[in-house]
Amino acid sequence: MEEGCYSNAQQLFSCAAGHIKEIWNLSGGPGAPKTAFQQDNFIASGSGDDVFQQHFTFHGFRYVEIHGLDYAPRLDDLKGLRLSASLSHAGTFECSNGSFNQIQKMVEWTFLSNVFSVQSDCPGREKFGYGADIVTSAEAFIYNYDMVNFYNKTVNDFVNDVRPNGGMPECAPYNGIDSKGFGEGTGPIGWQLAFPYVQKLIYTFYGDSRVIKDNYHLTKGMVDFLQSKAENNLINHGISDHVSVDPKPEALTSAAFYYHNVKLLVDFAEILGNSEDIEKYSRLAHNIKDAFIHRYLIPGTGKFDTLTTQITQVFALYYNLIPEKEKDMAFEVLINEILETHHGHLSTGIFGTKMLYDVLRRKDRNDIAYTMTNQKDYPGYRYMLENDATTLWENWDYPDQNSLNHPMFGWVSEWFYRSLAGINPATDAIGFDRIVVKPFIIGDLQKVKGQYLSIKGPVSCSWERTGDKVNIVIFVSPNINALIHVPAKNPQSVVINGMKALSNPDLEFVKFENSFAVFKTGNGRFEVSTEL
Repeated sequence: MEEGCYSNAQQLFSCAAGHIKEIWNLSGGPGAPKTAFQQDNFIASGSGDDVFQQHFTFHGFRYVEIHGLDYAPRLDDLKGLRLSASLSHAGTFECSNGSFNQIQKMVEWTFLSNVFSVQSDCPGREKFGYGADIVTSAEAFIYNYDMVNFYNKTVNDFVNDVRPNGGMPECAPYNGIDSKGFGEGTGPIGWQLAFPYVQKLIYTFYGDSRVIKDNYHLTKGMVDFLQSKAENNLINHGISDHVSVDPKPEALTSAAFYYHNVKLLVDFAEILGNSEDIEKYSRLAHNIKDAFIHRYLIPGTGKFDTLTTQITQVFALYYNLIPEKEKDMAFEVLINEILETHHGHLSTGIFGTKMLYDVLRRKDRNDIAYTMTNQKDYPGYRYMLENDATTLWENWDYPDQNSLNHPMFGWVSEWFYRSLAGINPATDAIGFDRIVVKPFIIGDLQKVKGQYLSIKGPVSCSWERTGDKVNIVIFVSPNINALIHVPAKNPQSVVINGMKALSNPDLEFVKFENSFAVFKTGNGRFEVSTEL
């Protein structure tokens, strides 16, 4: 429950929450208490319904303590008010796997608990706008809610608190926390990534280049600052993959984050037509990639770092920091880490989980992602459900928890939309004007239904399977061009709108690859029949 509660009985309510910083030896900046304990007490009048609602704060809590009743309270004596920023829904998802539907609801409940002015990490303990939590869940937020105004405000929060040396803070608004940063209140490199990353999402999903143009000098200043802290084109320190099951490869992940920041600056220079910066920072990105491969790749094995894990493999694969001849080998090492070492479970943390699912999607191995998501035991999403979770945890394990309401693992909702419903912006999309519709028919799923209300209009994809036959219904709004990937035995077996797809004049056949027939088209409604 969040901010507020009301009752029709005379009693004392006590709601408490707080961030106990002293156990982590964290500083909240000048004047911040070591223990930011919060407690609200309210005495009901005993006559009619009483309403108590905090002002200038909010609380996430699980229990309310009641004193003074002369009878056992009934469930309807007390109601909680769930409050959040006013975000309109942008997406819906449901499928035949009841646990996945529960996970989706759990994601939405968690997300709405953490949008009060800032996208916070948790509503009960910290309420801070941590950069990493934003990076890892932002796309999932966008698929579920209209986030354009909220994320423009997020970018401005970082702008307002850019550090004197040009770096970005760990949290925006800045609150004095700077774990493994670079001095003067700068945050760790993965957390600084939020500043350019959110700008790119605003451009891709909403088509707004102004945020990139207006803040280009700050993005460039941040990258120049990071470059000043690099040694031999690598950055070696940071928080790494927070709360991962595997050991955290701090240096490797920090180098990869450095590369990502530079690549985003190159993207922005291309969007703005700054040829000088394109050349300069493309060269820097190339040098970082070479240095990364030289330091971390074990040649001829596809393995990275001295201790090979899901994290080391997935960071290299996600960022394409691999020589072409070793990509397949590196991916096979990752698959072995999932299926053999961890028996079909993930072992990643805050960043690695998003990257892991995304790499599997790109490589058409969502069957493995489905297996990981469907596991009931530790670690995984259904393990949370098995332990009565209604919101996402900060850690995979239970009951050893920092927070039981944390959006950072909400990435899984993006996977529902992208992989099961198959709704994706193209890599060169501007305001969702070009999309890829690629649903995966996997696991024991019998049907899926997903819709995303883009800035150009709704895009939807639903499918239902009977044996090896699948019926798919796709809708693409006007002003959107689509590549439709149809899972198929062969292109000849695909029927779209009652006609063999290869003969349909409204479709352009592109290729048949990895058991998908690919067609190029514009807007419209497409009723697809296919055989797996």
